[in-house]
Amino acid sequence: MKPQASLRDFVEDRLLAALSAREVLLILVNESRQVLPHEFAAFLPSKQTPDLEVTFAGVVSADRNSPCAQYLRRLESLWGGQNTPREFLSADFPPAAAREWGQWLPGRLLLCPVFLRDGVPAGHLLLGRTQEWTPEDLTLAGRLCKVTGAMLRTLRRPGLSARLRGFFRIGPAWIAGLVLLVLSAMPVPSAVLGLGEVVPLDPTVVRSPVDGIVGHMAVEPFQSVALGDTLVVFEQLRIDNQIQVARENLSSAEEALRQARQGALFMTDSTLRLPELEVRREEAKAELAYLTELKGRMNVVASRPGVALVEDYPSWAGKSVSMGERLLTIADPARMEVKIWVPAGDAALLKVGDTAHLYLNLTPGTPIKATVRSIGYQPGESPKGVLAYEVLATIDQGVPEMRIGYFGTGRIFGEKMPLGFYLLRRPLAIARMWLGI
Repeated sequence: MKPQASLRDFVEDRLLAALSAREVLLILVNESRQVLPHEFAAFLPSKQTPDLEVTFAGVVSADRNSPCAQYLRRLESLWGGQNTPREFLSADFPPAAAREWGQWLPGRLLLCPVFLRDGVPAGHLLLGRTQEWTPEDLTLAGRLCKVTGAMLRTLRRPGLSARLRGFFRIGPAWIAGLVLLVLSAMPVPSAVLGLGEVVPLDPTVVRSPVDGIVGHMAVEPFQSVALGDTLVVFEQLRIDNQIQVARENLSSAEEALRQARQGALFMTDSTLRLPELEVRREEAKAELAYLTELKGRMNVVASRPGVALVEDYPSWAGKSVSMGERLLTIADPARMEVKIWVPAGDAALLKVGDTAHLYLNLTPGTPIKATVRSIGYQPGESPKGVLAYEVLATIDQGVPEMRIGYFGTGRIFGEKMPLGFYLLRRPLAIARMWLGI
């Protein structure tokens, strides 16, 4: 039988009976020895056809990462582009690749490119044997690969990416861009994070009634106090000395006035001095009364019941304070709210009525739900040293484990906005600052 007749019979009886591209490749590597005698056969798909599998003769399912497949891939990077069948020997490759030749391949390797259409490579058919390949063998191999390419073009099922490219007529980069565009337009609820704290609702601030030095705090932090309880005691040594001097001044003024009145009976000069001495006495009396009243204010008492909130408790003893300076706060432990420091760059996303959650550091799995009631009109420095707005939120329901002063992370949920704008809001703000728009 002539080789051409054998090829025709092989194509008609075997290849045309295949029902899938995988079956075509299995028939090609396992039964093509009927047309071209060989000792080794394999098919390596190209990068343009990732849906085709690496196929070896005698192997039902080949591993594309097997040592033999990896070695053939290394040879593929060395033999260059081939449009027609060509014979290779180990000497045609660098020594590093030639050393492993005998481990995987016979002496002579026939490389046969397979094309789908318009020069699109489907892969390479590799046939190996010890005997030399004749020109007739190369011609027959070329015809076999041409028929194989036509069969693969008919039966091959493109992958998902290939079908998408065929449908949209665009490349992977454009597909990725289209997906990103759709995702960026998807509405998502906006949310901002900030440092959160449980603070008292409507507390009473206790301020210093005088200029003086704090003797000691009469209450400790979170100590319960009743109406009229002493909160702060000032040092009174200075005021006591001033009162003593004022009493002596008053005594001297009264004595001078008494002597002047007695002398007025005999001397005209004493009569003329009486109004001046009376004024001095009244001034001394007023000063003594003022100092006595001031001493009465040296002990600060509670104007309402509650708990005492004292900041930096150990530093108050011996501290000099001015009149009106804040000393401590009295609050009702049952009335609390949430304060969240929102970074200045995120404040534009907020409005009164938004939902807020506070995740306490002690119980992060149980958020405290609240509703925003006020937003600061200008930013200030947060406890972490960040420029932020103070946001106050009313707690929707009480939490037994909660206490004034607990810290955590606050999260405020705003209106829905496009995902792209939500992610790029800060870069856009920085760009506006740089561009001055």
